[in-house]
Amino acid sequence: MSLLRHAAFAFVYGALAIAAALTLPISVPGVEKWTAVAIGAAILAFGALIHETAVRHERERQLTAELDRLTESRDAVLHELDATRDQMRAIHSRLTEQAASADAIGDMQAEVRLLHGLVRQLTGDATAPGVGRGIAPGSSAPGRPGEPPRRRPPPRVIDAAALADGDILGLVREAVRHDRIDVVLQPIVSLPQRRPRHYLCAGRIRTEDDGYLMPEQYAALAERAGLIGPIDNLLLLRSVQLARVAARRRQSVGYFAPVSARSLRDRRFMDQFVEFLAANATLMPSLVFALPADALARDPDSLEGPVDRLVRLGARLALTGAHDLGALEIDRLTALGIRFVGVDARDLIAEAASGTDLPALKTALDRDAIDLIAEGIDRDETLVEILDLPVDLGRGTLFGDPEPV
Repeated sequence: MSLLRHAAFAFVYGALAIAAALTLPISVPGVEKWTAVAIGAAILAFGALIHETAVRHERERQLTAELDRLTESRDAVLHELDATRDQMRAIHSRLTEQAASADAIGDMQAEVRLLHGLVRQLTGDATAPGVGRGIAPGSSAPGRPGEPPRRRPPPRVIDAAALADGDILGLVREAVRHDRIDVVLQPIVSLPQRRPRHYLCAGRIRTEDDGYLMPEQYAALAERAGLIGPIDNLLLLRSVQLARVAARRRQSVGYFAPVSARSLRDRRFMDQFVEFLAANATLMPSLVFALPADALARDPDSLEGPVDRLVRLGARLALTGAHDLGALEIDRLTALGIRFVGVDARDLIAEAASGTDLPALKTALDRDAIDLIAEGIDRDETLVEILDLPVDLGRGTLFGDPEPV
């Protein structure tokens, strides 16, 4: 009800009340002044009651309409989730059937088509560019063995600091809807040899004008907004596919597949994914599932069950994005099956400078077979300082930019 209608309604019953109080003693014999005033007050109270009732009915009608709209939206989302999970089950079934003839090129092409189908299901688009291009693991950057890596122009990274959270989420939604998620690999190298030992698989959001959002710019927001699921699914399945290629070629290289806490807590997703991994147990030595350190810090208890299911299959897990090695509870990490810990290189250097006994911490990690990764090594100066510290592996643009597969 608009303000004008409120005013008109109040004016009507207010005027009636005043008119009754003033005119009844004159127009009706025997009606005294105070009796007329009482009748006017009764009319005013009755009008106000009717006014309030009308307002309440209007608010209830609006709330009911909003609730109906939200219910329809929820039902639509649940329907899409069920369809996506059905598609994943179909992919699992097909990949399992094809494992027996894994050496055939036709089988690999069929797997790519299946992955395209998943992306179409997730995005509603008819094509899936950027998913089917092959990669030869084991080199410093994607390419065929023995060939120099293909050099691509550096991506135009969007300045996310200049965007509001809502704008970033809008770009993520558009990328999922129109299949603009590029799967990229970045090498994780042994130190000091700088030999690629693993690849970190990540999802790069491509905008309509070919700009890019890197994972560190959108991942936390997308997880809180519930948009990380399609990206997680794509990265997990792509990592499994790449691990299968490495196994066929007998290449000793691993793939880190990021997985969000939201996906781990999704019981239906975990049921299907654990079933899929159980049917592909031979790939476990080539796969590492990477959990963000902040997610583990926020609610570690809720992750114990899902993580334990992966560990029982022989999966290895990594903790990435940590900032304080000394604050980590190594016994807790061991109990969760963590086998890699990634700490920002600048933080490791700062801890060493502040007097933290990094060799003792590294000895404790070694005792439980946990490798230490220095992340964010972007300059030679940083590498020189890191090489003086007890670090097993390194990752950063100094060793290679994330390259599309």
